[in-house]
Amino acid sequence: MSLFLNWFRQLAVHGKVSPEDYEKLDYVYRTKEEVQTMLMEALAEEKRKIYEQGEAIGITKGEAIGRMENQREMIGQLLAFRFELDEAEQENLTQQVADIDKLELLDALVDTLLDKEATFDDFIELLPEQETSQSG
Repeated sequence: MSLFLNWFRQLAVHGKVSPEDYEKLDYVYRTKEEVQTMLMEALAEEKRKIYEQGEAIGITKGEAIGRMENQREMIGQLLAFRFELDEAEQENLTQQVADIDKLELLDALVDTLLDKEATFDDFIELLPEQETSQSG
């Protein structure tokens, strides 16, 4: 929550939004759950718009690659926002997500993270199994 409020405060400091709007946000959205819900709804709406645009114009290979990168970034941000991961866990999951080359799977991972009812285990279950160099 503090990252989002700090970001919004910076917008107010730099004249992008009024200080009164920041004060209202700070007053109204005091709990992490309220901010989390608001952010997830905004991200879900943005994702819906992107899908509609993609359907309307068709997705080229370059656009698909760009979308996959965007989805990977969003997954990293949502993981950090939703779950209290240590640096090693975050890095490990970020690497696993970076190895995914199927847009549909990345979309499913984002959808899971945007579902406030979904758990960390729900996210992990969608990840492809890790190949290891050791046999067990």
